[in-house]
Amino acid sequence: MQQGYAQYIKYLGFQHVHNETYIMKIKNDYGPIVLFQFGKFYFTTFGFLLGVGTLLGFIQFLFFLGYRGVTLESKLISQLIVYIGISIPIGSYLMARITDIPKLITGKLLLKNYFRIPGFSFWGGLILGGIIIIIFSFFHQLPLLCLTDSLVIGLSFGQIFGRLGCLNYGCCHGIECENNSWFITYNHPNSKVFRTDQRLIGKPLYPTQIISALSNLIIWTILISMTIGFNNISTGILTITYLLLFSLKRFLIEFYRGELPRTNFFTFTLWQWLSVFLFSIGIYITIHLSGFELPTKLLHSFDMGKTYVYDSISMVLITVFILTSIYSFHYRKVGSW
Repeated sequence: MQQGYAQYIKYLGFQHVHNETYIMKIKNDYGPIVLFQFGKFYFTTFGFLLGVGTLLGFIQFLFFLGYRGVTLESKLISQLIVYIGISIPIGSYLMARITDIPKLITGKLLLKNYFRIPGFSFWGGLILGGIIIIIFSFFHQLPLLCLTDSLVIGLSFGQIFGRLGCLNYGCCHGIECENNSWFITYNHPNSKVFRTDQRLIGKPLYPTQIISALSNLIIWTILISMTIGFNNISTGILTITYLLLFSLKRFLIEFYRGELPRTNFFTFTLWQWLSVFLFSIGIYITIHLSGFELPTKLLHSFDMGKTYVYDSISMVLITVFILTSIYSFHYRKVGSW
């Protein structure tokens, strides 16, 4: 019966279906897209998973910040958490709106709906968050690479849950694949595939979200192993490792990404050029730090890391709750504010 509903909606096209009863009776593809609903407000699983990843990422960031011997007042830590928490959704939203400009110009997207789309791009949050970290370290005279070394550990771990959220929501999927035994399909009308390219409904797609999640897990494992395995690892090595591995991973996966829009410049996509830029930064830092060593005294600073977590957990929870709400709540229907 559920398959019959799915075929019915695929036959009519989602834009012609207005009966919510049909939608609710269709089996979700990868867990419930709508976690719960009250009135005209929808709370998506994507935002919940992103919140879990952000919470665990922040805790690891704070722990390893103290673990690397960085001394900060509780007030500064709280400010840093709030700044990062605000910059991520703002930067992600602005980047998504920038990539939607061609659709606005061509008339495929109406101006009245342009700002109501709850679309986000990870790159925007990464760029704006990076700028915030640089400004924060400059004004408070803090070692930038010590901050980023701790940040990339939490970031790589949090991204695992973010990509699982993408799998559930139906975004960041791959292109159609043939003769491939490992693929994913989407059939639920609330998945983002319906709003980007309905031709892909029910079609086998490369599981780029799963590949990305596994890649982030590998990157995180490497960073943790380097931190634990080397008592006096040079400052900046973790940042370099993350920049090189993440940019390489994203550059390669981009060849298989299929979600629209794909903004291309000189053969490569915008995201691939940004990956090249990050890779170049990693190379630059490597050259700049060549022969420079700053002991981190990791074991001596173990208790400081725990103190940072205990002192800042309330601010982390508040920030994560606000961040999760921004990514989770939809109004009137999934895919709209």
